Amino acid sequence: MKDEKLQQAFQSWTQLSQTPDEWLAYESRLKQVLDEEAAKRETELAIEESYERGQHKQDVYVTARLLHDKFPEGFPTEADAQEYLQGVTSPETLDELRKIVVRVNSWAEAEDKIREALDD
Repeated sequence: MKDEKLQQAFQSWTQLSQTPDEWLAYESRLKQVLDEEAAKRETELAIEESYERGQHKQDVYVTARLLHDKFPEGFPTEADAQEYLQGVTSPETLDELRKIVVRVNSWAEAEDKIREALDD
Protein backbone atom coordinates (compact mmCIF):
# COMPACT_ATOMS: atom_id res chain seq x y z
CA MET A 1 0.00 0.00 0.00
CA LYS A 2 1.30 3.42 -0.90
CA ASP A 3 -1.26 5.54 0.93
CA GLU A 4 0.21 6.02 4.40
CA LYS A 5 -3.07 6.98 6.09
CA LEU A 6 -4.79 3.93 4.65
CA GLN A 7 -1.91 1.74 5.80
CA GLN A 8 -2.10 3.18 9.34
CA ALA A 9 -5.88 2.65 9.44
CA PHE A 10 -5.44 -0.95 8.26
CA GLN A 11 -2.82 -1.58 10.96
CA SER A 12 -5.09 -0.11 13.63
CA TRP A 13 -8.01 -2.24 12.44
CA THR A 14 -5.81 -5.34 12.47
CA GLN A 15 -4.67 -4.61 16.02
CA LEU A 16 -8.23 -3.99 17.23
CA SER A 17 -9.50 -7.22 15.70
CA GLN A 18 -6.96 -9.41 17.48
CA THR A 19 -7.93 -11.60 20.40
CA PRO A 20 -6.28 -10.92 23.76
CA ASP A 21 -3.98 -13.91 23.23
CA GLU A 22 -2.95 -12.69 19.76
CA TRP A 23 -2.36 -9.21 21.15
CA LEU A 24 -0.20 -10.59 23.97
CA ALA A 25 1.82 -12.64 21.46
CA TYR A 26 2.25 -9.55 19.26
CA GLU A 27 3.43 -7.40 22.17
CA SER A 28 5.80 -10.14 23.27
CA ARG A 29 7.35 -10.38 19.78
CA LEU A 30 7.57 -6.60 19.55
CA LYS A 31 9.31 -6.38 22.93
CA GLN A 32 11.76 -9.10 21.89
CA VAL A 33 12.60 -7.28 18.64
CA LEU A 34 13.04 -3.95 20.45
CA ASP A 35 15.21 -5.58 23.14
CA GLU A 36 17.40 -7.20 20.49
CA GLU A 37 17.81 -3.88 18.67
CA ALA A 38 18.67 -2.10 21.93
CA ALA A 39 21.23 -4.77 22.85
CA LYS A 40 22.79 -4.52 19.40
CA ARG A 41 23.08 -0.73 19.68
CA GLU A 42 24.54 -0.96 23.20
CA THR A 43 27.17 -3.40 21.91
CA GLU A 44 28.05 -1.06 19.04
CA LEU A 45 28.38 1.88 21.45
CA ALA A 46 30.54 -0.16 23.84
CA ILE A 47 32.86 -1.14 20.98
CA GLU A 48 33.16 2.50 19.86
CA GLU A 49 33.83 3.65 23.41
CA SER A 50 36.51 1.02 24.02
CA TYR A 51 38.19 1.97 20.74
CA GLU A 52 38.12 5.66 21.69
CA ARG A 53 39.55 4.90 25.15
CA GLY A 54 42.33 2.85 23.60
CA GLN A 55 43.07 5.55 21.03
CA HIS A 56 43.10 8.20 23.75
CA LYS A 57 45.57 6.18 25.84
CA GLN A 58 47.80 5.86 22.78
CA ASP A 59 47.60 9.62 22.11
CA VAL A 60 48.50 10.39 25.74
CA TYR A 61 51.41 7.94 25.61
CA VAL A 62 52.83 9.42 22.39
CA THR A 63 52.47 13.00 23.66
CA ALA A 64 54.04 12.12 27.03
CA ARG A 65 56.92 10.39 25.29
CA LEU A 66 57.54 13.46 23.13
CA LEU A 67 57.44 15.78 26.15
CA HIS A 68 59.84 13.63 28.14
CA ASP A 69 62.27 12.99 25.27
CA LYS A 70 62.51 16.63 24.18
CA PHE A 71 62.24 18.29 27.59
CA PRO A 72 63.65 16.02 30.30
CA GLU A 73 64.19 19.12 32.45
CA GLY A 74 60.42 19.63 32.55
CA PHE A 75 59.49 15.96 32.78
CA PRO A 76 62.31 13.89 34.32
CA THR A 77 60.40 10.67 33.67
CA GLU A 78 57.85 9.58 31.12
CA ALA A 79 55.48 8.84 34.00
CA ASP A 80 55.69 12.51 35.03
CA ALA A 81 54.65 13.55 31.54
CA GLN A 82 51.78 11.04 31.48
CA GLU A 83 50.56 12.25 34.87
CA TYR A 84 50.69 15.83 33.61
CA LEU A 85 48.46 14.86 30.66
CA GLN A 86 45.88 12.85 32.64
CA GLY A 87 43.35 15.69 32.63
CA VAL A 88 43.57 16.20 28.87
CA THR A 89 40.58 14.46 27.32
CA SER A 90 40.38 16.17 23.94
CA PRO A 91 42.20 14.52 21.03
CA GLU A 92 42.49 17.97 19.44
CA THR A 93 44.30 19.33 22.51
CA LEU A 94 46.72 16.41 22.54
CA ASP A 95 47.38 16.98 18.84
CA GLU A 96 48.04 20.67 19.52
CA LEU A 97 50.44 19.77 22.34
CA ARG A 98 52.39 17.44 20.03
CA LYS A 99 52.67 20.26 17.47
CA ILE A 100 53.95 22.64 20.15
CA VAL A 101 56.58 20.15 21.28
CA VAL A 102 57.83 19.76 17.73
CA ARG A 103 57.90 23.54 17.03
CA VAL A 104 59.57 24.91 20.13
CA ASN A 105 63.20 24.59 21.14
CA SER A 106 63.32 25.36 24.85
CA TRP A 107 61.50 24.11 27.88
CA ALA A 108 60.58 27.69 28.92
CA GLU A 109 58.93 28.36 25.57
CA ALA A 110 57.21 24.98 25.61
CA GLU A 111 55.93 25.51 29.13
CA ASP A 112 54.28 28.81 28.19
CA LYS A 113 52.71 27.47 25.00
CA ILE A 114 51.53 24.27 26.67
CA ARG A 115 49.92 26.26 29.47
CA GLU A 116 48.15 28.45 26.88
CA ALA A 117 46.92 25.40 25.00
CA LEU A 118 45.59 23.77 28.16
CA ASP A 119 43.85 26.97 29.27
CA ASP A 120 41.89 27.25 26.00
